[in-house]
Amino acid sequence: MKWFSGRPLPVAILSGVAFAVTPAIILLSVGFAVSIFKRNELPSIAKDGLAFFYFWILFLLETAAYLTLAGISFTAGRELWNLKDRGRRLANVAMVLYGLLGLVFFVIREKWSLIAGPCTCAFALLYLIYLQLPATRRKFEVSSRT
Repeated sequence: MKWFSGRPLPVAILSGVAFAVTPAIILLSVGFAVSIFKRNELPSIAKDGLAFFYFWILFLLETAAYLTLAGISFTAGRELWNLKDRGRRLANVAMVLYGLLGLVFFVIREKWSLIAGPCTCAFALLYLIYLQLPATRRKFEVSSRT
């Protein structure tokens, strides 16, 4: 396969997953926002100004977190594909964040999250370990010097 061009298969897979997950994260953020606003249980500034303030602060933090994770995933995917050490470091950060997201899924305790949580954590842990292997680190260091 010519377009792998010396790229380890796990790195190519992780790069592809990072690209594929980026729009999914953005859609998840939009879906979260839509589900909140559909319930029509938003706090009123007239009735409870503090609850209104807290709601918007938490909503903006959640949106910023999802968009940051999407940006990190996209950049890591691009840099991993080019075998840049920056991509490996960003992928490490992303794997930690995905591990935390997997824990949140697991805590939700719904049917889908009892499967998604452990799977997300396992994926993140396996790739975090893989990216720390000396052979993998050398591949990125050699490629970054050229």
